[in-house]
Amino acid sequence: ILFPHVLFLRGENRFQFFNYSALNGTSEPVFITEGEFDALSILQEKKIAVALGGVANADSFMDQLKRDGLRPTLVLTLEAVLTPEEENVWKQYFPCRMDQLSAGFDNIIRETMAKPRIQTGFDCLDQAIGGGVREGIYVLGGAPSTGKTTFCLQVASSLAKQGQDVFLFSYEMTAAEIQAKNIVREYCSSPKGRVQLTTNDVLRGEIFKDQAKEQAYRCTIPQMKGINEHLFFYSDDNMTIKVIKDKVQQYINTFHRTPVIVIDYLQMVPPISERLTDKQNIDSIMLSLRQLKNMGVPCFVISSLSRVSYDSPIGLSSFKESGSIEFSADVALALDFKTMYTSQVNAKGKVEIDLNHERSVPVRSLLLTVLKNRLGQAGTQISFDFTPAGNLFQERGLFTR
Repeated sequence: ILFPHVLFLRGENRFQFFNYSALNGTSEPVFITEGEFDALSILQEKKIAVALGGVANADSFMDQLKRDGLRPTLVLTLEAVLTPEEENVWKQYFPCRMDQLSAGFDNIIRETMAKPRIQTGFDCLDQAIGGGVREGIYVLGGAPSTGKTTFCLQVASSLAKQGQDVFLFSYEMTAAEIQAKNIVREYCSSPKGRVQLTTNDVLRGEIFKDQAKEQAYRCTIPQMKGINEHLFFYSDDNMTIKVIKDKVQQYINTFHRTPVIVIDYLQMVPPISERLTDKQNIDSIMLSLRQLKNMGVPCFVISSLSRVSYDSPIGLSSFKESGSIEFSADVALALDFKTMYTSQVNAKGKVEIDLNHERSVPVRSLLLTVLKNRLGQAGTQISFDFTPAGNLFQERGLFTR
């Protein structure tokens, strides 16, 4: 009477699963109990629960899920003490139970502490994400002309200088373009950077027509050694997420260390199958990135935004196919013009700024916002000056309104 939707399933071996029908079409976590009364208690809290009628029925329960093509998220709420037979049954499906983890949790913490975080080169950003980069998925979005790729290249170069191998998977730029951008940035950020040197000067050979520019180029090349030894570039129009994952796995198996990867950019990664929709492809990519994260790999992913978000402050919903990005990202970052947060908002809720002007100034005032931080505080905003000609981001401190 209390729960008219609750049904029993009588399986081939004549046992019953209490409330099994609730598994159909649900995306919510499902609590698995032994007895029906335990399940009823959970149902009273308006959560989904299924009772097995005893742990011995676990095999049949899992077989039934397979036959029905169901893959729900299961939360075990079994008795605290299991018999050896029951332990063996559940170990087939859940290798680690939380009370088993607790016994060695101190050692896990010590191992985590022994892995130093890698510095991004930006002090405020490092502090905002918990001290630096660790394994996880870092998604960066931004409006056009805010330098998303340039920002990630600067972070990648900073990591490489510290001896960290970085894989750049690019769908838009060539190795020569990346090298030229890095050279110009390293020169412009040095005390000697007084000559106006641009990426086009390097790529078009203008450096060999101007003595001062050639000297600037020549004096920077030795500084690139520490970066180039740890920066690896991959570019292929057919480079699916499986190709990326296989390359990283092969590297780990060969050298027994984990790289940092940068994907530029998410929406250009080709689908594994042409039958996948855009959303299904993004879901597949994010699943593979979560698998890489579980292998200890920090993953930086550049994402495009929906066009409707160009004239308003960026939020998580601004990312294209934002559902899986919002769910999977450990840290979500957004680059935007500072005036987007300091200008008036009109009656339609749009910010009144001249975007063409913002995109044309030689030094752009930007804000980097931490939209999501799984293990820390979200909402931090950091001021940056971005000089496109020099491919250079300079951190100016925390931003407060």
